[in-house]
Amino acid sequence: MDVSMQDTYNDLQKTKKKLTEMIRKLPGLTRQLAKAEREYRIAYTKECVKMHINGIQLEDYKADEVAWTAAPRLVKGIPEVAQKKYHKDILEGDKDAVMQRIYKLKLDLNLLQKEMEAISRGE
Repeated sequence: MDVSMQDTYNDLQKTKKKLTEMIRKLPGLTRQLAKAEREYRIAYTKECVKMHINGIQLEDYKADEVAWTAAPRLVKGIPEVAQKKYHKDILEGDKDAVMQRIYKLKLDLNLLQKEMEAISRGE
């Protein structure tokens, strides 16, 4: 199958457009991730302090106060804190996926540019 310069050029332009879209998406994701991280850390810290001071009440167990060393492990199971961590983790995954897409598109651009050069040399 013969690849024309025009087809390769069109593919190059489409790839550039996709790359630009991904790069424009990145700052928004980064801000969302930073906000989610801040919200998680604040909730986590507040709950650790509350648990240390007020203790913990479970179905069949009650402690009047929780040691500082135990509170961080226990707080991770509080639904509000766990939900904030989940949201933060999802955004981290989204950001990583966009970064991987950017890397791939850059590689694709490089290959298309080399292909155009080869076509122009008659290879």
